[in-house]
Amino acid sequence: MVSTKESNEASEGYSQSTRPSSPPSYTDLFAKEHSEGLENAHNRNSAVILKVSKLDEAGKLSEVQWKYDEAERGSQGSPSHNAHGYGIVVTALFIIGEMVGGGIISMPNAMYRQGWAGIAILVILATLSGFTGVQLGKVWMMLQERWPEVYLKHTQKPYPEMGYRAGGVWVRRLVSLCMNLSLFGTATVFLIIISQNVNRLLHNWTGTNVSFCLFILIVGFILLPATYLGSPKDFWQVSFLAAGSTTIAVIIMLVGMSLTYKDTKGKVDYPAPTFVNLVLGYGTIIFAYSGQSAFPTIQHDMKRPDQFSKAIVGSYAVMFFYYIPICVFGYIVFGSKLGAKGVENVLQVLPEGWCQDTVTVLITLHVCFGFIIFINPINQEVESLFKIPSSFTWKRLVARTCVVAFVIFLAESIPAMSLLMDLIGGTALAALTFIFPGWFNLKLRWRTTTCVSKADTPIQKWEYPVTALIMLVGVLGCVASVYAFISTIADGDALFKKPCYVNGGVS
Repeated sequence: MVSTKESNEASEGYSQSTRPSSPPSYTDLFAKEHSEGLENAHNRNSAVILKVSKLDEAGKLSEVQWKYDEAERGSQGSPSHNAHGYGIVVTALFIIGEMVGGGIISMPNAMYRQGWAGIAILVILATLSGFTGVQLGKVWMMLQERWPEVYLKHTQKPYPEMGYRAGGVWVRRLVSLCMNLSLFGTATVFLIIISQNVNRLLHNWTGTNVSFCLFILIVGFILLPATYLGSPKDFWQVSFLAAGSTTIAVIIMLVGMSLTYKDTKGKVDYPAPTFVNLVLGYGTIIFAYSGQSAFPTIQHDMKRPDQFSKAIVGSYAVMFFYYIPICVFGYIVFGSKLGAKGVENVLQVLPEGWCQDTVTVLITLHVCFGFIIFINPINQEVESLFKIPSSFTWKRLVARTCVVAFVIFLAESIPAMSLLMDLIGGTALAALTFIFPGWFNLKLRWRTTTCVSKADTPIQKWEYPVTALIMLVGVLGCVASVYAFISTIADGDALFKKPCYVNGGVS
Protein backbone atom coordinates (compact mmCIF):
# COMPACT_ATOMS: atom_id res chain seq x y z
CA MET A 1 0.00 0.00 0.00
CA VAL A 2 1.34 3.41 -0.87
CA SER A 3 0.46 6.90 0.30
CA THR A 4 -2.04 9.17 -1.44
CA LYS A 5 0.78 11.44 -2.56
CA GLU A 6 2.66 8.53 -4.14
CA SER A 7 -0.52 7.30 -5.79
CA ASN A 8 -1.19 10.70 -7.32
CA GLU A 9 2.38 10.95 -8.55
CA ALA A 10 2.20 7.50 -10.11
CA SER A 11 -1.14 8.26 -11.73
CA GLU A 12 0.31 11.26 -13.57
CA GLY A 13 1.75 8.89 -16.19
CA TYR A 14 -1.63 7.36 -16.99
CA SER A 15 -3.39 8.03 -20.27
CA GLN A 16 -6.40 10.29 -19.87
CA SER A 17 -8.41 8.06 -22.23
CA THR A 18 -8.01 5.01 -20.04
CA ARG A 19 -8.14 6.59 -16.58
CA PRO A 20 -11.44 5.79 -14.81
CA SER A 21 -13.60 8.66 -13.63
CA SER A 22 -13.39 8.26 -9.85
CA PRO A 23 -12.34 10.12 -6.68
CA PRO A 24 -8.60 10.81 -6.54
CA SER A 25 -8.07 9.08 -3.18
CA TYR A 26 -6.82 5.61 -4.01
CA THR A 27 -6.00 3.27 -1.17
CA ASP A 28 -3.71 0.89 -2.96
CA LEU A 29 -1.69 1.07 -6.16
CA PHE A 30 0.50 -1.69 -7.41
CA ALA A 31 1.74 -3.35 -10.58
CA LYS A 32 0.44 -6.90 -10.95
CA GLU A 33 3.15 -9.56 -10.96
CA HIS A 34 5.83 -7.45 -12.63
CA SER A 35 9.42 -8.00 -11.60
CA GLU A 36 10.56 -4.82 -13.33
CA GLY A 37 9.74 -1.40 -11.92
CA LEU A 38 7.31 0.94 -13.63
CA GLU A 39 10.20 3.02 -14.90
CA ASN A 40 11.14 0.13 -17.22
CA ALA A 41 7.78 0.15 -19.00
CA HIS A 42 9.11 2.10 -21.97
CA ASN A 43 11.80 -0.55 -22.49
CA ARG A 44 9.24 -3.30 -23.08
CA ASN A 45 7.07 -3.94 -26.09
CA SER A 46 4.00 -4.28 -23.87
CA ALA A 47 1.33 -2.60 -21.84
CA VAL A 48 1.65 -2.71 -18.05
CA ILE A 49 -1.66 -3.48 -16.40
CA LEU A 50 -2.21 -1.93 -12.98
CA LYS A 51 -4.86 -2.90 -10.48
CA VAL A 52 -6.26 -0.12 -8.32
CA SER A 53 -8.51 -0.59 -5.31
CA LYS A 54 -10.82 2.36 -4.67
CA LEU A 55 -13.85 3.30 -2.59
CA ASP A 56 -17.11 3.31 -4.51
CA GLU A 57 -20.16 5.40 -3.67
CA ALA A 58 -21.34 2.81 -1.14
CA GLY A 59 -18.03 2.96 0.70
CA LYS A 60 -16.94 -0.52 -0.43
CA LEU A 61 -13.67 -1.43 -2.05
CA SER A 62 -13.94 -2.20 -5.73
CA GLU A 63 -11.19 -3.06 -8.18
CA VAL A 64 -10.50 -1.52 -11.58
CA GLN A 65 -7.74 -2.02 -14.09
CA TRP A 66 -6.21 0.11 -16.80
CA LYS A 67 -3.05 0.53 -18.78
CA TYR A 68 -0.06 2.34 -17.30
CA ASP A 69 1.78 2.74 -20.56
CA GLU A 70 1.61 1.78 -24.21
CA ALA A 71 5.07 1.32 -25.68
CA GLU A 72 5.56 0.57 -29.36
CA ARG A 73 2.02 -0.69 -29.84
CA GLY A 74 0.53 -1.77 -33.15
CA SER A 75 -1.81 0.48 -35.04
CA GLN A 76 -4.85 -1.29 -33.55
CA GLY A 77 -3.57 -1.29 -29.98
CA SER A 78 -2.23 -4.83 -29.95
CA PRO A 79 1.29 -5.98 -29.10
CA SER A 80 3.24 -6.43 -32.33
CA HIS A 81 5.55 -8.93 -30.71
CA ASN A 82 5.98 -11.42 -33.55
CA ALA A 83 7.28 -9.64 -36.62
CA HIS A 84 8.02 -12.99 -38.30
CA GLY A 85 4.59 -14.48 -37.60
CA TYR A 86 1.92 -15.22 -40.18
CA GLY A 87 -1.16 -13.21 -41.10
CA ILE A 88 -4.92 -13.77 -41.05
CA VAL A 89 -5.14 -15.78 -44.28
CA VAL A 90 -2.42 -18.25 -43.30
CA THR A 91 -3.97 -18.56 -39.83
CA ALA A 92 -7.37 -19.37 -41.34
CA LEU A 93 -5.75 -21.96 -43.59
CA PHE A 94 -4.03 -23.49 -40.56
CA ILE A 95 -7.39 -23.81 -38.82
CA ILE A 96 -8.96 -25.39 -41.90
CA GLY A 97 -6.01 -27.73 -42.33
CA GLU A 98 -6.21 -28.75 -38.71
CA MET A 99 -9.93 -29.46 -38.55
CA VAL A 100 -11.41 -30.49 -41.88
CA GLY A 101 -9.63 -33.73 -42.84
CA GLY A 102 -11.21 -36.24 -40.48
CA GLY A 103 -14.50 -34.36 -40.29
CA ILE A 104 -15.22 -34.05 -44.01
CA ILE A 105 -15.32 -37.81 -44.54
CA SER A 106 -17.27 -38.56 -41.33
CA MET A 107 -20.00 -35.92 -41.40
CA PRO A 108 -22.33 -37.93 -43.70
CA ASN A 109 -22.11 -40.76 -41.16
CA ALA A 110 -23.11 -38.29 -38.44
CA MET A 111 -26.13 -37.31 -40.55
CA TYR A 112 -27.07 -40.97 -40.90
CA ARG A 113 -27.07 -41.34 -37.12
CA GLN A 114 -29.03 -38.16 -36.45
CA GLY A 115 -31.38 -38.05 -39.42
CA TRP A 116 -32.58 -34.71 -40.75
CA ALA A 117 -32.21 -33.21 -37.28
CA GLY A 118 -28.48 -33.42 -37.95
CA ILE A 119 -28.65 -30.30 -40.15
CA ALA A 120 -29.92 -28.15 -37.27
CA ILE A 121 -27.47 -29.75 -34.84
CA LEU A 122 -24.61 -29.07 -37.25
CA VAL A 123 -25.54 -25.40 -37.64
CA ILE A 124 -25.95 -24.87 -33.89
CA LEU A 125 -22.75 -26.62 -32.86
CA ALA A 126 -20.75 -24.87 -35.60
CA THR A 127 -22.01 -21.47 -34.41
CA LEU A 128 -21.26 -22.22 -30.77
CA SER A 129 -17.82 -23.57 -31.60
CA GLY A 130 -16.95 -20.48 -33.62
CA PHE A 131 -18.16 -18.23 -30.80
CA THR A 132 -16.01 -20.00 -28.20
CA GLY A 133 -13.05 -19.88 -30.59
CA VAL A 134 -13.34 -16.08 -30.60
CA GLN A 135 -13.65 -16.12 -26.80
CA LEU A 136 -10.48 -18.17 -26.51
CA GLY A 137 -8.61 -15.72 -28.71
CA LYS A 138 -9.65 -12.85 -26.44
CA VAL A 139 -8.52 -14.74 -23.36
CA TRP A 140 -5.06 -15.15 -24.84
CA MET A 141 -4.91 -11.44 -25.61
CA MET A 142 -5.76 -10.68 -21.99
CA LEU A 143 -2.90 -12.88 -20.81
CA GLN A 144 -0.47 -11.12 -23.12
CA GLU A 145 -1.60 -7.70 -21.92
CA ARG A 146 -1.66 -8.49 -18.21
CA TRP A 147 1.52 -10.55 -18.06
CA PRO A 148 3.56 -9.36 -21.05
CA GLU A 149 6.92 -10.44 -19.66
CA VAL A 150 5.60 -14.02 -19.54
CA TYR A 151 3.34 -14.40 -22.59
CA LEU A 152 4.78 -12.09 -25.21
CA LYS A 153 7.68 -14.48 -25.59
CA HIS A 154 7.47 -18.10 -26.75
CA THR A 155 4.94 -20.03 -24.66
CA GLN A 156 4.83 -23.80 -25.00
CA LYS A 157 1.48 -24.35 -23.22
CA PRO A 158 -0.79 -21.38 -23.93
CA TYR A 159 -4.15 -23.09 -23.29
CA PRO A 160 -3.20 -24.55 -19.88
CA GLU A 161 -1.76 -21.15 -18.97
CA MET A 162 -5.19 -19.65 -19.53
CA GLY A 163 -6.57 -22.17 -17.07
CA TYR A 164 -3.88 -21.27 -14.55
CA ARG A 165 -4.63 -17.54 -14.72
CA ALA A 166 -8.38 -18.16 -14.52
CA GLY A 167 -8.52 -20.85 -11.84
CA GLY A 168 -5.12 -21.78 -10.51
CA VAL A 169 -2.89 -24.84 -10.70
CA TRP A 170 -5.63 -27.47 -10.61
CA VAL A 171 -7.45 -25.88 -13.57
CA ARG A 172 -4.20 -25.79 -15.53
CA ARG A 173 -3.76 -29.51 -14.86
CA LEU A 174 -7.37 -30.22 -15.89
CA VAL A 175 -6.94 -28.32 -19.16
CA SER A 176 -3.65 -30.11 -19.84
CA LEU A 177 -5.34 -33.46 -19.26
CA CYS A 178 -8.25 -32.69 -21.61
CA MET A 179 -5.94 -31.17 -24.20
CA ASN A 180 -3.57 -34.11 -24.18
CA LEU A 181 -6.43 -36.61 -24.39
CA SER A 182 -7.99 -34.77 -27.30
CA LEU A 183 -4.72 -34.23 -29.15
CA PHE A 184 -3.59 -37.82 -28.67
CA GLY A 185 -7.03 -39.04 -29.67
CA THR A 186 -7.17 -36.83 -32.76
CA ALA A 187 -3.65 -37.75 -33.85
CA THR A 188 -4.59 -41.41 -33.37
CA VAL A 189 -7.75 -41.01 -35.48
CA PHE A 190 -5.73 -39.32 -38.22
CA LEU A 191 -3.14 -42.10 -38.19
CA ILE A 192 -5.91 -44.70 -38.49
CA ILE A 193 -7.51 -42.81 -41.39
CA ILE A 194 -4.19 -42.58 -43.25
CA SER A 195 -3.48 -46.28 -42.71
CA GLN A 196 -6.96 -47.33 -43.85
CA ASN A 197 -6.72 -45.16 -46.94
CA VAL A 198 -3.27 -46.39 -47.93
CA ASN A 199 -4.42 -49.96 -47.42
CA ARG A 200 -7.51 -49.38 -49.59
CA LEU A 201 -5.49 -47.73 -52.36
CA LEU A 202 -2.98 -50.57 -52.37
CA HIS A 203 -5.81 -53.09 -52.66
CA ASN A 204 -7.53 -51.15 -55.47
CA TRP A 205 -4.35 -50.69 -57.48
CA THR A 206 -2.55 -54.01 -56.94
CA GLY A 207 -5.14 -56.36 -55.44
CA THR A 208 -2.89 -56.89 -52.43
CA ASN A 209 -4.63 -57.62 -49.12
CA VAL A 210 -2.60 -56.44 -46.15
CA SER A 211 -3.97 -55.54 -42.71
CA PHE A 212 -4.12 -51.80 -42.19
CA CYS A 213 -2.66 -52.47 -38.72
CA LEU A 214 0.68 -52.99 -40.43
CA PHE A 215 0.30 -49.68 -42.20
CA ILE A 216 -0.19 -47.94 -38.85
CA LEU A 217 3.42 -48.78 -38.04
CA ILE A 218 4.71 -47.86 -41.48
CA VAL A 219 2.83 -44.58 -41.79
CA GLY A 220 3.68 -43.54 -38.24
CA PHE A 221 7.40 -43.76 -38.82
CA ILE A 222 7.19 -42.18 -42.28
CA LEU A 223 5.54 -39.12 -40.70
CA LEU A 224 7.97 -39.05 -37.77
CA PRO A 225 10.62 -36.73 -39.32
CA ALA A 226 7.98 -34.07 -40.07
CA THR A 227 7.03 -33.95 -36.37
CA TYR A 228 10.53 -32.72 -35.50
CA LEU A 229 9.67 -29.23 -36.80
CA GLY A 230 9.42 -26.56 -34.11
CA SER A 231 6.08 -24.70 -34.04
CA PRO A 232 3.39 -23.99 -36.67
CA LYS A 233 5.26 -20.96 -38.01
CA ASP A 234 8.03 -23.34 -39.10
CA PHE A 235 5.72 -25.27 -41.43
CA TRP A 236 3.07 -22.75 -42.50
CA GLN A 237 3.26 -24.05 -46.09
CA VAL A 238 1.46 -27.16 -44.87
CA SER A 239 -1.71 -25.12 -44.38
CA PHE A 240 -1.91 -24.22 -48.09
CA LEU A 241 -1.45 -27.83 -49.17
CA ALA A 242 -4.04 -29.08 -46.68
CA ALA A 243 -6.69 -26.54 -47.64
CA GLY A 244 -6.06 -27.00 -51.36
CA SER A 245 -6.28 -30.78 -51.25
CA THR A 246 -9.52 -30.64 -49.26
CA THR A 247 -11.16 -28.18 -51.65
CA ILE A 248 -10.45 -30.41 -54.63
CA ALA A 249 -11.60 -33.47 -52.68
CA VAL A 250 -14.94 -31.84 -51.79
CA ILE A 251 -15.61 -30.98 -55.45
CA ILE A 252 -14.82 -34.51 -56.63
CA MET A 253 -16.96 -36.06 -53.86
CA LEU A 254 -19.94 -33.95 -54.89
CA VAL A 255 -19.42 -34.99 -58.50
CA GLY A 256 -19.25 -38.66 -57.49
CA MET A 257 -22.40 -38.34 -55.38
CA SER A 258 -24.22 -36.70 -58.29
CA LEU A 259 -23.29 -39.62 -60.56
CA THR A 260 -24.52 -42.09 -57.95
CA TYR A 261 -27.78 -40.28 -57.20
CA LYS A 262 -29.44 -41.42 -60.44
CA ASP A 263 -28.94 -45.09 -59.50
CA THR A 264 -29.93 -44.78 -55.84
CA LYS A 265 -32.93 -42.42 -56.11
CA GLY A 266 -35.94 -44.04 -54.45
CA LYS A 267 -33.89 -47.07 -53.29
CA VAL A 268 -32.31 -45.64 -50.13
CA ASP A 269 -33.57 -46.14 -46.58
CA TYR A 270 -33.43 -43.42 -43.92
CA PRO A 271 -33.91 -45.15 -40.54
CA ALA A 272 -35.12 -43.17 -37.53
CA PRO A 273 -32.24 -42.19 -35.22
CA THR A 274 -31.82 -43.78 -31.79
CA PHE A 275 -30.62 -41.94 -28.69
CA VAL A 276 -27.21 -43.61 -28.81
CA ASN A 277 -26.78 -42.70 -32.47
CA LEU A 278 -27.83 -39.11 -31.82
CA VAL A 279 -25.13 -38.80 -29.16
CA LEU A 280 -22.48 -40.50 -31.29
CA GLY A 281 -23.34 -38.14 -34.13
CA TYR A 282 -22.95 -35.22 -31.71
CA GLY A 283 -19.42 -36.42 -30.93
CA THR A 284 -18.55 -36.63 -34.62
CA ILE A 285 -19.74 -33.07 -35.29
CA ILE A 286 -17.82 -31.77 -32.28
CA PHE A 287 -14.75 -33.57 -33.58
CA ALA A 288 -15.19 -31.88 -36.95
CA TYR A 289 -15.59 -28.41 -35.40
CA SER A 290 -13.21 -28.59 -32.45
CA GLY A 291 -9.74 -27.20 -32.97
CA GLN A 292 -9.63 -25.23 -29.73
CA SER A 293 -6.88 -27.42 -28.29
CA ALA A 294 -4.50 -26.11 -30.96
CA PHE A 295 -5.97 -22.60 -31.43
CA PRO A 296 -3.80 -20.87 -28.80
CA THR A 297 -0.62 -22.30 -30.31
CA ILE A 298 -1.65 -21.09 -33.77
CA GLN A 299 -2.69 -17.66 -32.47
CA HIS A 300 0.54 -17.25 -30.51
CA ASP A 301 2.55 -17.49 -33.74
CA MET A 302 0.50 -14.83 -35.55
CA LYS A 303 2.01 -11.48 -36.49
CA ARG A 304 -1.06 -9.80 -35.01
CA PRO A 305 -2.70 -12.10 -32.42
CA ASP A 306 -5.53 -9.62 -31.91
CA GLN A 307 -6.71 -10.44 -35.45
CA PHE A 308 -7.36 -14.08 -34.55
CA SER A 309 -11.15 -13.62 -34.41
CA LYS A 310 -11.14 -12.65 -38.10
CA ALA A 311 -9.29 -15.86 -38.93
CA ILE A 312 -11.86 -17.83 -36.92
CA VAL A 313 -14.81 -16.29 -38.77
CA GLY A 314 -13.21 -16.83 -42.17
CA SER A 315 -12.13 -20.42 -41.54
CA TYR A 316 -15.47 -21.46 -40.01
CA ALA A 317 -17.36 -19.95 -42.94
CA VAL A 318 -15.25 -21.99 -45.38
CA MET A 319 -15.67 -25.17 -43.34
CA PHE A 320 -19.43 -24.65 -43.14
CA PHE A 321 -19.67 -24.54 -46.93
CA TYR A 322 -17.54 -27.69 -47.06
CA TYR A 323 -19.58 -29.64 -44.53
CA ILE A 324 -23.18 -28.75 -45.40
CA PRO A 325 -23.25 -30.03 -49.03
CA ILE A 326 -21.16 -33.12 -48.27
CA CYS A 327 -23.22 -33.89 -45.18
CA VAL A 328 -26.68 -33.38 -46.69
CA PHE A 329 -26.02 -34.73 -50.18
CA GLY A 330 -24.11 -37.72 -48.80
CA TYR A 331 -27.05 -38.61 -46.57
CA ILE A 332 -29.56 -38.21 -49.41
CA VAL A 333 -27.55 -40.37 -51.82
CA PHE A 334 -26.33 -43.15 -49.52
CA GLY A 335 -28.73 -43.17 -46.55
CA SER A 336 -28.54 -46.42 -44.57
CA LYS A 337 -25.45 -47.55 -46.53
CA LEU A 338 -23.48 -45.21 -44.29
CA GLY A 339 -24.43 -47.38 -41.31
CA ALA A 340 -23.53 -50.72 -42.86
CA LYS A 341 -21.08 -52.99 -41.07
CA GLY A 342 -17.50 -51.94 -41.68
CA VAL A 343 -18.41 -48.53 -43.14
CA GLU A 344 -16.73 -45.82 -41.07
CA ASN A 345 -16.69 -42.93 -43.51
CA VAL A 346 -18.13 -41.79 -46.84
CA LEU A 347 -15.00 -42.76 -48.79
CA GLN A 348 -16.02 -46.40 -48.54
CA VAL A 349 -19.32 -45.86 -50.36
CA LEU A 350 -18.19 -43.45 -53.07
CA PRO A 351 -18.22 -44.80 -56.65
CA GLU A 352 -15.26 -47.11 -57.12
CA GLY A 353 -12.59 -46.13 -59.57
CA TRP A 354 -11.18 -42.68 -60.29
CA CYS A 355 -13.61 -40.89 -57.97
CA GLN A 356 -12.95 -42.97 -54.85
CA ASP A 357 -9.21 -43.23 -55.46
CA THR A 358 -8.66 -39.52 -56.18
CA VAL A 359 -10.61 -38.40 -53.13
CA THR A 360 -8.82 -40.96 -50.99
CA VAL A 361 -5.42 -39.65 -52.09
CA LEU A 362 -6.39 -36.02 -51.46
CA ILE A 363 -7.94 -36.70 -48.05
CA THR A 364 -4.91 -38.78 -47.09
CA LEU A 365 -2.63 -35.86 -47.93
CA HIS A 366 -4.79 -33.52 -45.89
CA VAL A 367 -4.88 -35.84 -42.89
CA CYS A 368 -1.09 -36.22 -43.05
CA PHE A 369 -0.80 -32.45 -42.77
CA GLY A 370 -3.38 -32.43 -39.97
CA PHE A 371 -1.43 -35.10 -38.11
CA ILE A 372 1.66 -32.86 -38.15
CA ILE A 373 -0.32 -29.85 -36.91
CA PHE A 374 -2.15 -31.73 -34.15
CA ILE A 375 0.84 -33.56 -32.77
CA ASN A 376 2.85 -30.35 -32.41
CA PRO A 377 1.10 -29.12 -29.20
CA ILE A 378 1.62 -32.58 -27.69
CA ASN A 379 5.33 -32.36 -28.44
CA GLN A 380 5.55 -28.90 -26.88
CA GLU A 381 3.69 -30.11 -23.80
CA VAL A 382 6.09 -33.04 -23.36
CA GLU A 383 9.12 -30.81 -23.91
CA SER A 384 7.84 -28.35 -21.33
CA LEU A 385 7.22 -31.17 -18.84
CA PHE A 386 10.77 -32.47 -19.16
CA LYS A 387 12.29 -28.96 -19.54
CA ILE A 388 13.64 -29.67 -23.01
CA PRO A 389 14.92 -26.48 -24.70
CA SER A 390 12.92 -25.10 -27.64
CA SER A 391 16.02 -25.24 -29.86
CA PHE A 392 16.63 -28.33 -32.00
CA THR A 393 18.59 -30.87 -29.92
CA TRP A 394 18.88 -34.63 -29.53
CA LYS A 395 16.45 -34.39 -26.60
CA ARG A 396 13.76 -33.16 -28.99
CA LEU A 397 14.37 -36.14 -31.25
CA VAL A 398 13.99 -38.59 -28.37
CA ALA A 399 10.91 -36.90 -26.91
CA ARG A 400 9.04 -36.56 -30.19
CA THR A 401 9.90 -40.08 -31.29
CA CYS A 402 8.40 -41.37 -28.04
CA VAL A 403 5.24 -39.31 -28.64
CA VAL A 404 4.74 -40.77 -32.13
CA ALA A 405 5.44 -44.27 -30.79
CA PHE A 406 2.71 -43.80 -28.17
CA VAL A 407 0.24 -42.59 -30.82
CA ILE A 408 1.05 -45.70 -32.87
CA PHE A 409 0.35 -47.85 -29.80
CA LEU A 410 -3.02 -46.12 -29.27
CA ALA A 411 -3.96 -46.67 -32.92
CA GLU A 412 -3.07 -50.34 -32.67
CA SER A 413 -5.10 -50.60 -29.44
CA ILE A 414 -8.27 -48.81 -30.64
CA PRO A 415 -8.47 -49.31 -34.42
CA ALA A 416 -12.17 -48.31 -34.58
CA MET A 417 -11.76 -44.84 -36.07
CA SER A 418 -15.36 -43.62 -35.92
CA LEU A 419 -15.98 -44.88 -32.37
CA LEU A 420 -12.81 -43.22 -31.10
CA MET A 421 -13.76 -40.01 -32.92
CA ASP A 422 -17.18 -40.00 -31.25
CA LEU A 423 -15.71 -40.53 -27.77
CA ILE A 424 -12.96 -37.91 -28.05
CA GLY A 425 -15.30 -35.42 -29.68
CA GLY A 426 -18.00 -35.83 -27.05
CA THR A 427 -15.74 -35.66 -23.99
CA ALA A 428 -12.33 -33.95 -24.03
CA LEU A 429 -12.99 -31.89 -27.15
CA ALA A 430 -16.42 -30.87 -25.86
CA ALA A 431 -14.81 -29.58 -22.65
CA LEU A 432 -12.13 -27.66 -24.55
CA THR A 433 -14.66 -26.28 -27.01
CA PHE A 434 -17.72 -25.47 -24.90
CA ILE A 435 -16.75 -25.38 -21.22
CA PHE A 436 -13.33 -23.80 -20.75
CA PRO A 437 -13.39 -20.80 -23.17
CA GLY A 438 -16.48 -19.13 -21.69
CA TRP A 439 -15.45 -19.96 -18.13
CA PHE A 440 -11.98 -18.44 -18.54
CA ASN A 441 -13.30 -15.43 -20.42
CA LEU A 442 -15.78 -14.45 -17.71
CA LYS A 443 -13.43 -15.28 -14.85
CA LEU A 444 -10.61 -13.08 -16.13
CA ARG A 445 -13.00 -10.19 -16.82
CA TRP A 446 -14.91 -10.58 -13.56
CA ARG A 447 -13.49 -7.46 -11.88
CA THR A 448 -12.97 -5.37 -15.00
CA THR A 449 -15.05 -2.21 -14.59
CA THR A 450 -13.39 -0.08 -17.26
CA CYS A 451 -12.26 -0.96 -20.77
CA VAL A 452 -8.60 -1.96 -20.64
CA SER A 453 -8.49 -3.21 -24.23
CA LYS A 454 -10.69 -4.68 -26.95
CA ALA A 455 -10.44 -8.08 -25.23
CA ASP A 456 -10.55 -6.98 -21.58
CA THR A 457 -13.94 -5.25 -21.39
CA PRO A 458 -16.68 -5.20 -18.73
CA ILE A 459 -18.98 -8.22 -18.85
CA GLN A 460 -22.33 -7.61 -20.56
CA LYS A 461 -25.50 -9.06 -19.05
CA TRP A 462 -26.28 -11.22 -22.09
CA GLU A 463 -22.94 -13.03 -21.75
CA TYR A 464 -23.95 -14.87 -18.57
CA PRO A 465 -26.93 -16.86 -19.96
CA VAL A 466 -25.24 -17.44 -23.33
CA THR A 467 -22.06 -18.75 -21.72
CA ALA A 468 -24.06 -20.89 -19.26
CA LEU A 469 -26.04 -22.43 -22.14
CA ILE A 470 -22.88 -23.23 -24.11
CA MET A 471 -21.24 -24.79 -21.05
CA LEU A 472 -24.37 -26.87 -20.42
CA VAL A 473 -24.18 -28.21 -23.98
CA GLY A 474 -20.61 -29.31 -23.25
CA VAL A 475 -21.40 -30.94 -19.90
CA LEU A 476 -24.46 -32.85 -21.12
CA GLY A 477 -22.57 -33.91 -24.24
CA CYS A 478 -19.72 -35.32 -22.15
CA VAL A 479 -22.04 -37.40 -19.97
CA ALA A 480 -24.09 -38.68 -22.92
CA SER A 481 -20.99 -39.54 -24.97
CA VAL A 482 -19.49 -41.70 -22.24
CA TYR A 483 -22.84 -43.51 -21.89
CA ALA A 484 -23.10 -44.07 -25.65
CA PHE A 485 -19.50 -45.31 -25.87
CA ILE A 486 -20.01 -47.85 -23.08
CA SER A 487 -23.36 -48.98 -24.55
CA THR A 488 -21.82 -49.48 -27.98
CA ILE A 489 -19.05 -51.70 -26.63
CA ALA A 490 -21.40 -53.61 -24.31
CA ASP A 491 -23.82 -54.34 -27.17
CA GLY A 492 -21.06 -55.57 -29.47
CA ASP A 493 -21.88 -52.88 -31.99
CA ALA A 494 -20.40 -53.10 -35.48
CA LEU A 495 -18.35 -49.99 -34.75
CA PHE A 496 -16.22 -51.82 -32.17
CA LYS A 497 -12.99 -53.53 -33.18
CA LYS A 498 -10.55 -55.47 -31.07
CA PRO A 499 -6.94 -54.27 -30.76
CA CYS A 500 -4.62 -55.00 -33.67
CA TYR A 501 -2.32 -57.07 -31.48
CA VAL A 502 -5.24 -59.38 -30.58
CA ASN A 503 -6.58 -60.34 -34.00
CA GLY A 504 -5.55 -57.67 -36.46
CA GLY A 505 -8.32 -55.25 -35.55
CA VAL A 506 -11.12 -57.46 -36.85
CA SER A 507 -14.21 -57.35 -34.63
